[in-house]
Amino acid sequence: MTVLVSCTLLGSTSCGSTPPVKKPETRTEQAGQNATGIPDGIDPKQTSDDPTSGYTKDNPIKVGGTKGFSGPSSEQLYLRHLRDSRFRPMYFERIGSFGAGPDGHTLDGYELTGKDGTTFTLYIDMYHSEVHPFHVEAPKGMYFWK
Repeated sequence: MTVLVSCTLLGSTSCGSTPPVKKPETRTEQAGQNATGIPDGIDPKQTSDDPTSGYTKDNPIKVGGTKGFSGPSSEQLYLRHLRDSRFRPMYFERIGSFGAGPDGHTLDGYELTGKDGTTFTLYIDMYHSEVHPFHVEAPKGMYFWK
C-alpha cells in the first residue's frame, strides 16, 4: 500500500515501470552545429594551409583594424576568437616582444594553451591597420570563430 501511495503522490500511473530514457544527442544534433559537426560560426576555409603562418617570426599573423580594433585590442580580439582543433576556446598569454618582423614592425609573442594542455607560440604584427582581426586566417591546426 505504501508503494501505491508513493506512486500516486509522485504522479505516476504505472509503478515499477521505468520512464523512457532519452537517447543521447549525437555531435551533429547538438545545438549550434551543422551536419558536418562543425560549430556555427566556424568556416574551415578561414584556416591557413601554410604550416608557418603565425608560428614563425618570418611569417607573423598581421592584424590591425580601425575604430577600436587597433594595436593590442586587435590582437586580443583575434586571439579570443581562435579555437583549437576540437573547436574549443584557448587560453592565451603575452610572452613578450620579439624584435622586428619582416615588415620592420615589432612582433608580440603569445603562448596559447588548449583545453587538452597543448601549447602553441604565435607571433603577431599588430601594426596593419588595413587588416581587421575578423578577416585574418587562423594558423594551421586551429579555427577562427565569428
